[in-house]
Amino acid sequence: MMSAEKDWIDILQALLTPTIAVAAVAITLFQARVNYLRFRHEMFDRRYEMYLAVRRFMREVVAIGFDIDRTRREYDDLKKQYLDAIDGAPFVFSERIDEYFLEILEKAEKCLGIQRRFRTLGSSENTGAIDTAGDCLDWFRRQLGSAERHSELDEHIGRYLRLHQV
Repeated sequence: MMSAEKDWIDILQALLTPTIAVAAVAITLFQARVNYLRFRHEMFDRRYEMYLAVRRFMREVVAIGFDIDRTRREYDDLKKQYLDAIDGAPFVFSERIDEYFLEILEKAEKCLGIQRRFRTLGSSENTGAIDTAGDCLDWFRRQLGSAERHSELDEHIGRYLRLHQV
């Protein structure tokens, strides 16, 4: 009787090690899945924050474009916030999206440069500048879209803002 109990104890002891190993593998696989999902959500959050910052910047550029009294310092602060917000874009999105973000900044500089020239140009020279500024602001409106039209910004970035793409 004693040897049968001893045999069972030996068998259970022998099975305990592989059981613990299987449990450790299962826990590791579960933890890897949790980490993967957390990474996807954190990546989505970082991308979405950049997307919102880009939209805010473009809206402000359009607002400044129509408001001659807004100051250069106000734009410089806005530009600094924008550059801080898009820092790391090639790592979070792609090199192509980073170039698009920089194109937005270049267009903003162009639009606001034209707007500042309004103050120095005579009324006959303002016509060409007004047309150029209007084209520039229209570009920003296309990027932002409208209720009737999908935005070009969404076309560039939209595929990166789907959780299954993260």
